[in-house]
Amino acid sequence: MEIKLTMRVIFLLNITKVGENACAFAENLVVVDIPEGIQSIGWCAFHYCISLTTVSFPTTLVATEYLAFNYCKSLDSVDLLHTNLQKLGQGAFSGCSELKSMTIPDSLQTLGENVFWGCDKLVPSSIDLREYDDDGENVPDATPAVIVHLRSQRRIVALEKMLAERDATIVEQAAENEALTTENSALTTENAAQATEIAVLKER
Repeated sequence: MEIKLTMRVIFLLNITKVGENACAFAENLVVVDIPEGIQSIGWCAFHYCISLTTVSFPTTLVATEYLAFNYCKSLDSVDLLHTNLQKLGQGAFSGCSELKSMTIPDSLQTLGENVFWGCDKLVPSSIDLREYDDDGENVPDATPAVIVHLRSQRRIVALEKMLAERDATIVEQAAENEALTTENSALTTENAAQATEIAVLKER
């Protein structure tokens, strides 16, 4: 019978940050209880912890940095509601393919690019992105399955406009590609006809 060993993380007293790559590639790490006092989770701190299913976050947490929980493929829920989170860094939870729910506090101010990339099972979260412009600039791209609700009506309109423009561009590009394919097909047919005509002339 195969025995699978699990890992346990013990945090030192009086530390305020989980360092960069602290537990990266810890493939047997299943549960992490991050203690009070921790304010930030560094770059790639838990990158590719593919067995990680549960993470408890402290109320003191302010930031999760670049790829902090990238490719934690077994993580299915994240509760940050009770924290003082202000920043979710670029790709912080990207590649968490089993992530189904995520609660985020109103204190959030910065949402990096591709935070939810590859989180195809994630259901809507309510986020107030106060740092983003009302004209929709700097609103990050999201995985299609992720819906971001903005409490400011102006920002909701701006986001919907941005997504509509994106979808219109996709449709336009598809139409252009189809037209180009049709044109290429017509040219191929024309070239074939010309080749046949030349062959007939040669026979004469």
